[in-house]
Amino acid sequence: MNSERFKNEICQNGNLTDYEKIIDFIIKEINLHDCNISCCYNFDTSRIEQSKINGHKKSHIRISLKNKREKPIHIIFDMLHEFGHFLSGVPINNTIDINREIIAWDFALKVLRKIPESSIYFDEFYIYRDFCLNTYRTN
Repeated sequence: MNSERFKNEICQNGNLTDYEKIIDFIIKEINLHDCNISCCYNFDTSRIEQSKINGHKKSHIRISLKNKREKPIHIIFDMLHEFGHFLSGVPINNTIDINREIIAWDFALKVLRKIPESSIYFDEFYIYRDFCLNTYRTN
C-alpha cells in the first residue's frame, strides 16, 4: 500500500485535512498488521475483505467515499471499525452477526485510545458507534 497516496486521497476526497495526524497513526497501525487499505467509490458502505490463503490472513479494508458523511470524522471511525474487524479475526461465515460488529467497535475504540489527543473525539465516537449498531438491530 502506498500510505502517502492513500492519506492524500482520503484527506482530499473525505474532507479530512484537519485529521492528517490521526490518519497517519491509523495507517501506521494498519501497516504494522500487514493489512491493506484503500478508498472505494462504488460501495455505499466501507467494508473489509478477509480471507486465509495457505493459513496466512490477507485482508483489504475499503473505505467508502461514495456518499458524503454527516461529519468527516465518521470516515475515520469507519476506518477504525473495519480495522477492528481485521483485529478480531477472519469470520467463520459471511452472515451478519451483531456480536461481531460489537467486537469490531470495541477493537476500534482500543486503537482510538492509543492515538494522542484522541479523547476529544470519544463522545462523537460513541454516538456514531451506537448509530451504526442500531442499523443492524433494526434489520
